[in-house]
Amino acid sequence: MRYLIALFFISAVGNAPLAAGPAPDKLPARYVRVDLTYQRVELHENGSVVWQTEASSGREGFETPTGWYKISDKHEKWVSSIYDVPMPYFLRLDWTTTGLHAGIIPGFPASHGCVRMPKEKAIELFNKVDVGTPVVIEGTAPSYADMVKAINLAHRSNLTGRSNMARNTFGNGSGGLPDNVISIANAPRHLEIPQN
Repeated sequence: MRYLIALFFISAVGNAPLAAGPAPDKLPARYVRVDLTYQRVELHENGSVVWQTEASSGREGFETPTGWYKISDKHEKWVSSIYDVPMPYFLRLDWTTTGLHAGIIPGFPASHGCVRMPKEKAIELFNKVDVGTPVVIEGTAPSYADMVKAINLAHRSNLTGRSNMARNTFGNGSGGLPDNVISIANAPRHLEIPQN
């Protein structure tokens, strides 16, 4: 009976956030921000980013849901009840099936909805946050079409010597990558663009 009630609750709630977020001028002093557009996770404290890492969110068809959440539980060793795969350092969001955890970071959205982080960074975040910490997921994960556009632009820029245009267009500012690499979400690898 409890199993049926839990299934009903999960299917009724789905992956929707249970509460609306705060007004922009009333952000919490401490919260986690997931940026789907740049595939990043950040920890904010008192208006400053104090910790960040690259990430891999849900791929097309399994998009990571946006909205405001709270960390409802933490599990150092978690195994997905849906896919039967390990999800170490799992931070569940509002009792949904979505969370943040350690996993493979291929450089583009690749998960079934969760947000993956490099293991070392997942451990750090796991130790920095508590149950109840607010989490905002925002932005739009790049699509396959975005990847093709970025690769074509990078290729044209390389041929014409306009590598700075490609880097500025697709945002290397928050990526922390070397100056000769741009991160192209949905690409199977990072493209190297030589400097002229």
